[in-house]
Amino acid sequence: PRTSSGKVRRTACAQILGALCQSEKPPQAQPEPSKDPVENFLCRALAAEAGLPHVQGDTPFDNLGISSLVRFTLMGDLAQMLGRPVAGDATWRYRTPRELATALKSDDLDHLVVRHLGPGHPVIFVSDVSGSSLWSDEFIEAFGLDHTVLSLPLPSVAYPTLEERAASMVDRLRQRYAEGPYSLVGHCHHARLAYEIGRQLSESGAVVHTIAVIEGSVRTRASLTMREIWHQFRTRALWEGLKMLQRGQWGIILPVLARSAHLVANNLWLRFRGQIWGNKVPLALAKFRQNVLIGVQYTPKPSRLGVVVYRVRARAFSPLYTAGAGWDKVALGGVEIVDVQGDHMTVFKAPYVNAVADDLRNRLKRT
Repeated sequence: PRTSSGKVRRTACAQILGALCQSEKPPQAQPEPSKDPVENFLCRALAAEAGLPHVQGDTPFDNLGISSLVRFTLMGDLAQMLGRPVAGDATWRYRTPRELATALKSDDLDHLVVRHLGPGHPVIFVSDVSGSSLWSDEFIEAFGLDHTVLSLPLPSVAYPTLEERAASMVDRLRQRYAEGPYSLVGHCHHARLAYEIGRQLSESGAVVHTIAVIEGSVRTRASLTMREIWHQFRTRALWEGLKMLQRGQWGIILPVLARSAHLVANNLWLRFRGQIWGNKVPLALAKFRQNVLIGVQYTPKPSRLGVVVYRVRARAFSPLYTAGAGWDKVALGGVEIVDVQGDHMTVFKAPYVNAVADDLRNRLKRT
């Protein structure tokens, strides 16, 4: 570019050169999202308000150029999803999203584990191990970002009854989310805990949208009759044996039969002694064992709630997982059995986890 007198416009040349150099720079990779759900939520929301592709956790709030009104409104949204008060001026008290998230975590009084913050109603994963994310990480990732996801950590005390354990959790949830609505997801024997929490929430006046059970029965092995125990042994041994033969694994048929026989021994012990097989356990496991035992001894009360049961194919042979295995006697709002792929643990792994997560997500959209 030149002036009217023919001289070179140096400023314009510098601008053009700078633009060309900028266009030749390789695109920067987007940073990995934070594993902290509060920090992740703040970064996504701030990026949307500031019109940026992303905001990092150590970016100062004051550097983003968003208005005071937006900052106050954002704290209101965060408080609603956390189910607890958040100071409106928190983005001035703390310098960055990471500092604010750390402060909120250290001030978490009721010990509910926040796995993800989303605009939808809270979904609570009920399991002794869900607080340490051993089984639910992939499920939550496949589940999506529409709902706030909580999990209940390993209890620090041994409760005398399942009803008392559920009541302590109901109090925590009501303090955060009042009338809800709530959805609960229970796995294995914690299906009964999820049901009892939902029943008590409903009786307290809260709205319970969905109770989903993954590989869980309302009946316990202690309630099996001798005929059912024999039927379970015979069908499980046959099912497992056929799978081994199809794979050509002849050498492990005897161990399969031994596992089935061990299951029968456990069932008989529960049936006649009302205890879990074996008496000597490490002291560190004593509380865990007691909290499992109260689930075995639990007798559910009927409610107007409905239940959806996700059952792997092998469970179709178990008397605990048939359509009339007990849920229809307590969940008077209706019971739906959904057969899924995988086994007791791989149901939470890809690709099986996607089918369960998609089905549950679609059910929650019918709010």
